[in-house]
Formats: sequence, C-alpha cells, structure tokens
Amino acid sequence: MKQVAKFTFEYEAQLAQGALKEAGIESQVMNENSVYPGLNFAEVKLMVNEEDFDRAMEMINQMEFEAISDDELEQLALSSEDDLVDKEDCL
Repeated sequence: MKQVAKFTFEYEAQLAQGALKEAGIESQVMNENSVYPGLNFAEVKLMVNEEDFDRAMEMINQMEFEAISDDELEQLALSSEDDLVDKEDCL
C-alpha cells in the first residue's frame, strides 16, 4: 500500500476514505492511539493500493477539509464521552 494523504485528525482521513470507497477505491486509515476515541492529534495516514494511487491522489487533491477550532474539538470530545454507556446502567 502507498500513502496517498496525511491528516491531523482521524475524522478527516475517514471522510476521505468514504469518498474513495464511493469511487471504488479501497483504502486503510493508519493512525496512532488517541486519548479520545475517534480523535487523533498525531499523524493519520490514508493508504491505498499502488494501482489506485494516481486516481486517489486526484480525488484527495479536489477535497477540502474545514478546520475545526480547539473549542469545537473539545466539545466534540466531551459529547463522545457523554455517549458512553455506564455498564451499571445496563444491569
């Protein structure tokens, strides 16, 4: 597999991965662990098969990703924590 793009946040890579999948291009998101599930503050790589690289690069270059502010990021992380279910609530 070959790196087609690199992102700061995992959600950006997942959005790009979804667009590639709709075009019939399989890809993998490679990232490091994060404090919050689904959010990553390290380097997140989007990988594609070598034969799909040129077409994937064209698509990635046409995509625009809106920056998210620190306050929005914190709110998103907090709302993710609120969605977690306490296992004692299920008993």
